[in-house]
Amino acid sequence: MKPFVYLSLLLATALCSKATAQVSGNANYAQQQSQSYWNNRSYKDLYNLPDAVFLDDNTILLEANALINVKADAYVAIFNLSQLGETAATADELMNQRLENIMKDVQALGIAKKDMYADMLSMVPVYEIEVEKKLFSKTYNEVPKGFEMQKNLHIKYTDSALLDKIITIAAKYEVYDLVKVEYCVEKPEQAYKTLREATLALINEQVTELKKVGINLDAEYHIVSENSEAFYPNDQYTSYQAFSSNSIEAIKKKSGVTQAQKPVSMYYQPLSNRNFHIVINPVIVEPVVQYTCCLKVKYLMKRPPTKEMWLITPNGDLKQIKTE
Repeated sequence: MKPFVYLSLLLATALCSKATAQVSGNANYAQQQSQSYWNNRSYKDLYNLPDAVFLDDNTILLEANALINVKADAYVAIFNLSQLGETAATADELMNQRLENIMKDVQALGIAKKDMYADMLSMVPVYEIEVEKKLFSKTYNEVPKGFEMQKNLHIKYTDSALLDKIITIAAKYEVYDLVKVEYCVEKPEQAYKTLREATLALINEQVTELKKVGINLDAEYHIVSENSEAFYPNDQYTSYQAFSSNSIEAIKKKSGVTQAQKPVSMYYQPLSNRNFHIVINPVIVEPVVQYTCCLKVKYLMKRPPTKEMWLITPNGDLKQIKTE
């Protein structure tokens, strides 16, 4: 029977290893690529303490880390528009026409005009080079040939699926620069409240578990630190370049190799669940706002009272008497 059990364990281990390899993804090729701050160091490194620390014989420090994934209530997509014109008035007129067309089509998606805003950035002259020919030389002079206007169009929407349609509309009017997408949560304080309640509950549970192993803690406690953070998708995208290049024949022939251009991709890299004791809404299929809370609480351990007996000798000396 034992050989069968051992064989089953080996098969299970092999299957788990194979499954991990199947879902590892091309990002494993990207170890040398630039990564986001939180991809280079784990969340736990920020606080750098285990779950429970005995600071001395009478003091213990308990820690609880919690994460909550919150879907954004609204999004703000920002597009950059650039418009050239022979005169400032022409550039302004052409820009306004493009903006009106985009806004009109976006309103057809159910987005109100009040949820769109055009932010003026700049109006600058555009120069070209003119060649001035002289008898024995040429002079290149910069002369104004027109004006360039830039504006950013802010579009607020609540359905994340609308972004693809908004991008299509923008491209229809030759707007290809999506600057960024802001993720908005209406009540972040509710997320922090939920995290604080969860971490306090876990600390109390840890106190109960310690009692089961004979470690009694005083009811008095002190919060050493409470750290809360918010992580937005804008800062959690990582770039990578996945490719495999084998030129064995070229190496054998000692011939030159012309390297093909390798595309650089990006993927969303949220905080890992493995660094937290508590994860609320752990399964995510789209970028979310992540809120974290790390709570550290210091407790004093109860010690049984010790009895001491002292004797005053006839000479007036004070001596301790051992009771054991």
